[in-house]
Amino acid sequence: MRGKGPGRRVAGELESAVLAVLWEADGPLTPSQTQEALIRDGHELAYTSVATTLARLHGKGMLERTVAGRGHAYTPHGGRGPAAR
Repeated sequence: MRGKGPGRRVAGELESAVLAVLWEADGPLTPSQTQEALIRDGHELAYTSVATTLARLHGKGMLERTVAGRGHAYTPHGGRGPAAR
């Protein structure tokens, strides 16, 4: 499903794809690692799009963030929740 402009995604679609990658991971992922996993899943996204989405999900309280080198690594906060089970 796409948003208004050509090539734009609906906001929830990108967040859902990012969360799915993080739930499948064995540990915290950096934005680069998340981007690589998304590309393997068929989502061609710029690094900045992935990093912004991770930061917004963290701001919403859906992800935990830890320092990883000069950046951050992210993990889902509290699991998938009842809606995803």
